[in-house]
Amino acid sequence: MQTLTQETLLRICCRFGEGRQTLLAVAQTCRALNRRMNGYIYVTATKKDLLTLGKTSTCSQQFGGLHCATFVQHISFHLSVTTDDITNLVRAALANVALHRSTFTVLTFEFMNSDLTLADLFEDQLPLSFREVRTIRMCGVSASNRQDVASHLILQMCSIHLTTLSLDLQLASAPIDYNILREWLATLIDRSPNLETLSLRFDYNFINQSTDSLQQLLNSNKFTFTRLQILILYDPNGLFDTSSLLKRHTVLRRLSYVSVPTPDRKVLHCIARHSLTNFTGWVVHATSLLDAKLCALRCITLKSCMPSAIEWYEFTAALRCYNLITVLHMRDPGGYLFRHIQSLVASVPQLQELSFVLCSHWHGWKYRNRLDIFELVLSELVHLRFFVAMINGDDERLALAFSNAIAARETNDELEEVRIYSTLADFNLDPPPLIVEWYKEGIVHRRPDIYKSEYMSLLRCYASRTV
Repeated sequence: MQTLTQETLLRICCRFGEGRQTLLAVAQTCRALNRRMNGYIYVTATKKDLLTLGKTSTCSQQFGGLHCATFVQHISFHLSVTTDDITNLVRAALANVALHRSTFTVLTFEFMNSDLTLADLFEDQLPLSFREVRTIRMCGVSASNRQDVASHLILQMCSIHLTTLSLDLQLASAPIDYNILREWLATLIDRSPNLETLSLRFDYNFINQSTDSLQQLLNSNKFTFTRLQILILYDPNGLFDTSSLLKRHTVLRRLSYVSVPTPDRKVLHCIARHSLTNFTGWVVHATSLLDAKLCALRCITLKSCMPSAIEWYEFTAALRCYNLITVLHMRDPGGYLFRHIQSLVASVPQLQELSFVLCSHWHGWKYRNRLDIFELVLSELVHLRFFVAMINGDDERLALAFSNAIAARETNDELEEVRIYSTLADFNLDPPPLIVEWYKEGIVHRRPDIYKSEYMSLLRCYASRTV
């Protein structure tokens, strides 16, 4: 077995064994297999795996192998429910990672929990193996009595090697002290000047405290990351004015922006014209960017409540004038009405990639049937390469309608992939329920895990319908 490739070993374990349990057994048979297989075993850790990672010694060490914690490079904990049992397991696992990877750096550290932070997982000093991570994703910095300690530990984790930082302040169990957050971010610019991705998600609840100190930092020229390419700002209450922050970062490629629209809707006009290619946010802000004539913008992802008729009219009019958008993903809660899709395809004949959820309230728009959606999209968008949608209805009738629409198309030379998902509201379905899966001849099929991610993204919109 030592001479087999990793792919062959994985296939044997999945075909003839019990998947993960077989992998665990194989990895404990000899030192060579232990080294080769551990990287596959602990991708998603169950409670049993945490027990193994937290042990002071393992079977493999008895014949010269390495402790399984040695192979952990990426750490991601999403704990929705916190118990003393789970907390102790996580602490023990992290302690072993720190011990057995003392000369190797953990590359990714992600910890999302509304009750615990680094102050609850480590002592006052962070282990050396956690001090040069490349990616940090965390939620709020705990209750007020632990914020100083937690902030100190997070700063120890930041270094010149840090390229991605995400702070989700919506998940905090207690309000974030903006003064502490301001001091933390001010220190970050000195410790991690090479940051390329920054995500700040502020609480959607109004917090009764002053925002002046943090606003001053956001306005300061010192708070500038010269290499920042991806910026995510989520401030649904419009607590902060971020126009100065956006203006200073001139090499942004991707922007995700959610905030209360200003009366003149020009807060995004200050963005560098020649760098921004992708935008995610509300319809009104997408319209503002299109009006600003950002010549590099090619991809838009819409996320908001269902747009009003006026907002949608302004958006499609701006699309028609801009005439350069090639990728459009629509992720509004509840999906989109038939009339939204109809006016959209008339505005972007150059579109190459389109995905959306068709709202179940399709009727009432010139009596068009939802089955006509395929004919509408495929006949109007002649340059379309990728088409992904979620539509409810009779699966057989939908599949037949697609077959008729694809047959009636003049040419399919540019069309590469089409996937139509059913609206069976179950996040645990594996594989996802596909009504239609169409590929151009010669195109390599995508991996099933990509289908799952795509399906869940669409299903979240459908499941949160508001109409």
